[in-house]
Amino acid sequence: MSIMSQSSRTLFNGYNVTASAGTYVYNASGGSAATSGFVECKADEILVHVEVATLNAASLFYRIEGRFDGLNRWAEIYSATVTTADTIGKLVNVTERPKEIRVGARIDATLASPNVIYSAILLSEYK
Repeated sequence: MSIMSQSSRTLFNGYNVTASAGTYVYNASGGSAATSGFVECKADEILVHVEVATLNAASLFYRIEGRFDGLNRWAEIYSATVTTADTIGKLVNVTERPKEIRVGARIDATLASPNVIYSAILLSEYK
């Protein structure tokens, strides 16, 4: 099987996460609404890239969420806690096939800053 096309959508490009106390942000504008940060994803393969380049809070939480056709609610696909900055990003293979996907990030109650995150959604089509 060969790759027919690939595309990516950057969600966070060196964004300083300051949202805490259960509030996730979903885009570089600090959006936390139900409509923030989503990417439509019709693809054979969905990979999510996440990297926490700088971390001054005790921990940063991120989660990948999906929304499926006919449902108007987000569901958690994957979540992780980062307690030290990454030297290289992590790829998460999304085996579910949501209609829309997004990545949310928040820090713990320690509001130390900066907490720099990078994230992108990578979509591949095969023939």
